[in-house]
Amino acid sequence: MKAGKKFTVFFVIMIIVSIIITSVGCSKAPSTDGQGNTEKSSDAAQTGQEKNYTISWIGGASSTTIEQNNWVQQQLEAKFPNVKFVNKKGDYTGTAQGAQNTQLMLAAKELPDAGYFYYDGNKLYDELFSRSISYNMLKQYTPSYAKMLDEYPVGKKMNLVEGKTDEYKYLQGFAPFYVETQIWANGFRLDWLEKVGITPNGTVNKAIPDSEVYWTDKPFTETQFMDILDKFTYGDPDGNKKDDTYGMGGCTDKIWVWNSIMGWFGITHGFNVEDNGTTQQWYSSSQYKDFLKFANEIYKKGYLDPEFPTLNWNKMQEKLSANKIGAFETMWLYLNPLYKDRAPAIITDSNPDAKVLFTPLNAGNNGKSGSQAYSLLPWSAGYVFFINAKVDDDKMAMILKILEYTAFDDEGSFMCLFGKEGLHFTWSGEPKKSTPIFTEETTTNKGKTGVLFYNANFISPIKNTKYFLTDFIVSTALPYMSGEWAKTLMYPHRYDPFRQTNLSEIEKEIGATISRIVDDFYYNAITGEIDVDSKWNDYIKDLNKAGYDRYLIELNKAPLYTDIISGK
Repeated sequence: MKAGKKFTVFFVIMIIVSIIITSVGCSKAPSTDGQGNTEKSSDAAQTGQEKNYTISWIGGASSTTIEQNNWVQQQLEAKFPNVKFVNKKGDYTGTAQGAQNTQLMLAAKELPDAGYFYYDGNKLYDELFSRSISYNMLKQYTPSYAKMLDEYPVGKKMNLVEGKTDEYKYLQGFAPFYVETQIWANGFRLDWLEKVGITPNGTVNKAIPDSEVYWTDKPFTETQFMDILDKFTYGDPDGNKKDDTYGMGGCTDKIWVWNSIMGWFGITHGFNVEDNGTTQQWYSSSQYKDFLKFANEIYKKGYLDPEFPTLNWNKMQEKLSANKIGAFETMWLYLNPLYKDRAPAIITDSNPDAKVLFTPLNAGNNGKSGSQAYSLLPWSAGYVFFINAKVDDDKMAMILKILEYTAFDDEGSFMCLFGKEGLHFTWSGEPKKSTPIFTEETTTNKGKTGVLFYNANFISPIKNTKYFLTDFIVSTALPYMSGEWAKTLMYPHRYDPFRQTNLSEIEKEIGATISRIVDDFYYNAITGEIDVDSKWNDYIKDLNKAGYDRYLIELNKAPLYTDIISGK
């Protein structure tokens, strides 16, 4: 049996995809320098007088590789000649390493002036790292965002400074098209399926022209999926006569390991759930208990890569490209060749003979299938675009002007996302009506190009989003995404976007301890170090000792998600 190693590892989830922006106005944070000292604003914001600014910037996942004086930076500094950017480089994503780096950056008081940042925007403001933004400032300097607030008024109620009706702690990410297009899928090595004699359900067609990437509109059943895992693990699917493959890969980001399987049990990572008449977090529900026992069976059978507790998401993708893993969690959006760092591209680019199949989510034998909804509302969460508390009003006005250009202007937003045609990308078909495909140089040196750094695509008007969708998605898959496949999306039972409860305060107090307890039990349960049934009550007691019982009381005061979206 392959699954023999025993691990316990800290996990911080990643999730793919969304934003927020902090800032401007007259709240406590704007009026201080972050040290409690009152800051005096200049008159430039009111008079239009231009002065020189040095603006330090962070750009979401692209910060990992960003270089100073990159191509996009040069274009922006030409557009705004009184601005000089200083780019913050490092991993500040939603991974475990990114979370650790974030805490170190905040502790060292090295938060940049502005940018896209994977962090709780309310916490960032409440701890005096960022400042607020008024609706009037938005209307004056980022009018396109103010217009979105008017057109989607639920956003006007989110992230408000306490006691204010027109002043925001940060600007919420906006990605209405992602509600339909960020749909989860299951991925398989189709050449391995053919090798072990398993035929996909439905009709298999090419998803990407001139490639070996295929799709079907029919999922595998749970029984079929378990047979696939067994044959991928023990049937020598790569034909090298070595016992060196696993049915499914794993990493410390739980959703990228178990998303579809959790759906069989009626839960999804990160969302609370109704359980026996009350609302529980996913990790304390009876459904999660049943899931852990099933996951342990997969591990004991050797189907799961035993190194999963030590691998981050990137390392898991590397194993996919190295012909070690046969089945994986993915999204239909990743059929776009732009996503070179993940399957399917990372598989087919590394292995000329490889074939990949995308399917709808595997269906459990109980008839259930489901996955986490990427966006709960058009106003999406995840990355925040913040403005540092030390930034005064006139500098903030300049940042908001830059935001208008980089996120909404036709020329500026496209340039920040993709660079220049011929130099950084080519069109897959008719210009402006097909997908931009990054050149190999851009793919391997995004940091020198600067794409997706000054606009991380988390404030994403539909006019920009369409470029991330392949012709296949628009012409073929989109009706499924907004129809049959959308039915598998799972949402939280309760949701508190307007902060009507004290949940965020309790989370701030107990969150780190709860995460440690949950992670310890998760890894020990799956690897068989503990028996789930005999240790479950002790696990719940440990959670309650850490304050989880108080959290549950507050959680059950939160509005129902269905009431929020219906406008009640």
